[in-house]
Amino acid sequence: MFKNLQAALTAAGAKFSDVVKMNTYVTDMEQAPAVREVRARYFGTTTPASTLVQVVKLARPELMIEVEVIAVVPAPAVTNAR
Repeated sequence: MFKNLQAALTAAGAKFSDVVKMNTYVTDMEQAPAVREVRARYFGTTTPASTLVQVVKLARPELMIEVEVIAVVPAPAVTNAR
């Protein structure tokens, strides 16, 4: 799931350090330590504001985790081309 998130961020011109908010939805709160461990591999020690919520089910029955992120993508540098 974090690999997919990385691909989506890259496609938008962003990286994990640009993420400012992350909502994580899990169907089993027992998975929280594993989610945090994997998240740390991608975000390092600087994690965005985040919420972890247990839900009864997700959009598709086979899903166990879903994330929603907000990233602030830096504007490209403006150069004076003359």
